[in-house]
Amino acid sequence: MSGYSSQRKSLVMGKAAYGLLTIPTNYAGICPAPQTTEYVKNIIPEIFFGFYNAQTGGSGLDIGIRVDTGGGWVGFAYGTSGYFSYPNSDKVSFKSTISPGETIYMKSWIQNSKAYLNVSKIGYTNTDMLDAPWSVNITNITFADRAKSEQVGYEINREISIASNPASYETSGTYSINTQWLQCGFITTFEVTYVWTDEKSLVHAYNANELFGLDAAGRRVIRLRKDGALVNASRIKLIGRTNSGSGATEKVSIDFKLTPTI
Repeated sequence: MSGYSSQRKSLVMGKAAYGLLTIPTNYAGICPAPQTTEYVKNIIPEIFFGFYNAQTGGSGLDIGIRVDTGGGWVGFAYGTSGYFSYPNSDKVSFKSTISPGETIYMKSWIQNSKAYLNVSKIGYTNTDMLDAPWSVNITNITFADRAKSEQVGYEINREISIASNPASYETSGTYSINTQWLQCGFITTFEVTYVWTDEKSLVHAYNANELFGLDAAGRRVIRLRKDGALVNASRIKLIGRTNSGSGATEKVSIDFKLTPTI
């Protein structure tokens, strides 16, 4: 898949990430009825954590929430081919609707050769949205073993994106306005929990194709990017960012309307 995204990386590798996130106040995706042949048309807002192994070219897994057929939100996972299997489906429905502008709790982690997702309106371990954490199987043992106690762990991203299967999407009419990450953290394989502040965010290398959000020290802690090409600054904007002892935040809008209004 291709598309636009904002991305913040953890400074320290880990096995789990969690955070509050605010659903976009306005959004639209293209997600036809879910026959296999229709997935090629998807252009959809996504909010997720990513777990990757840079030593194998960035192989790994995205796991979080996305827009589905009909405009509702579902849990999803998407990973490197041959690394994962889905017991039932690559998505999971929630027990109640998530509304535009609503703030929810999301946690993702890797344990015992599975990647897990929990989503709640109450807390990180509550079952109001899912009867139990949803999981996918990790079939690549080398990748799975990175989550074991005192192993190296994974490079962790948090992202706000519109992902596209079609190669052409910048005038598709899809958009995601005022999506926000709040009060996030991550956990290492040594069971150390870090609040995800600017200081605990990796500094992105400079890339002329990308835009950056800078912290108070001038470090590139957020990058705004288009997969494989020069980002169009009228299509993605960092609306605001903060940093405090409870964590760094970023609010991002992506606009693929014919004439963007962000």
